[in-house]
Amino acid sequence: MTEKNTEAFGWDDPIEKGAEFMLLPEGTATFEVLKIERARKEMGKLGTCNVALLSLLVTSDETGESATFVENLPLHRKTQFKLFQFFSSIGMRQHGNDEPFVPNWGKVVGTTGACKIGIREWKGKDGEPHKSNEVVKYLDPPTEADVQNLSF
Repeated sequence: MTEKNTEAFGWDDPIEKGAEFMLLPEGTATFEVLKIERARKEMGKLGTCNVALLSLLVTSDETGESATFVENLPLHRKTQFKLFQFFSSIGMRQHGNDEPFVPNWGKVVGTTGACKIGIREWKGKDGEPHKSNEVVKYLDPPTEADVQNLSF
């Protein structure tokens, strides 16, 4: 099966000015998983471990604006809660289920969920301060009771 990459340039294509960097406000948002890559990275206190690099299209609930960014999801016992949050958010795991869980990474692309985003600040190699969005928490999908409470 061949994927069509609509954002790749051909060798003779004109390159126009792209969209500006978008910093979304802190708060709740929805996301779609556009791509997943498997990597092995040095993750500070976690050491070197397997990491899922999630390319997410995130839309702010507050403004309706969207931005794409990459989230590191380390496969490590110390970040197991984040793995559970993520898979619960996209509906592949039931929140509170204590049974062993084997992620189905092959079905992650195209899934959607909700999250809380924040703004991460750091100093770059250039010594200048920088900001970017990050997922602070992946949120559970609404339950049937939640949906009924919203109905009039």
